[in-house]
Amino acid sequence: AKLKMLFWRVGTSFVRVGDGSYADFYHLYKAYLVVRTDRDGGKIILTPKERFCPKCEKEVVKKAAKFCPDCKGPLSLKQEPPGVLYLGHLDLMARRRMQQLFSDHLNVVWRKTLGLSIREPYPVEYLGHSAVIRPEDMMDKSCGREDCSVCEGEVVESVFQLRHKEDIKRALETLGDLKERLKLKGDDEAI
Repeated sequence: AKLKMLFWRVGTSFVRVGDGSYADFYHLYKAYLVVRTDRDGGKIILTPKERFCPKCEKEVVKKAAKFCPDCKGPLSLKQEPPGVLYLGHLDLMARRRMQQLFSDHLNVVWRKTLGLSIREPYPVEYLGHSAVIRPEDMMDKSCGREDCSVCEGEVVESVFQLRHKEDIKRALETLGDLKERLKLKGDDEAI
């Protein structure tokens, strides 16, 4: 439970700092989820604060209410109706993916440091994938030490940011368009 909490805090810090490779990965993956949801005909709406009527697309403030006062339909307790994705859910999906990537990289670096064997990631080894994001790709700058198990003395800039510069720009534009579509005003934490 403590490790899970630690990863949650680290992931939140990556997003709040917002200028590292992991934050860029988060924005890329979140934009991918937005595009995928739009492509599949889904709808992204703000996460309701209270009970929600999927028919009227309206929040009902009364906590004891079980039915919508307008259409008399049943109220939802923040359960996504089919074809709808709440913005908060989408945000957490992207954060979990970023935290998983960080966890994978931590495991690889840890095993290298201890001198243990490392094999190819499962998708590459068994599923035939070719693209892998390696820990050294996510480094902002290398330390330059010869005994470093990650950069091994090479001078490395952020390979991930260099490789995906245009993709990151497009992802931020996509998230900006989503912000306009949902008519959010200055609430960057929601996006």
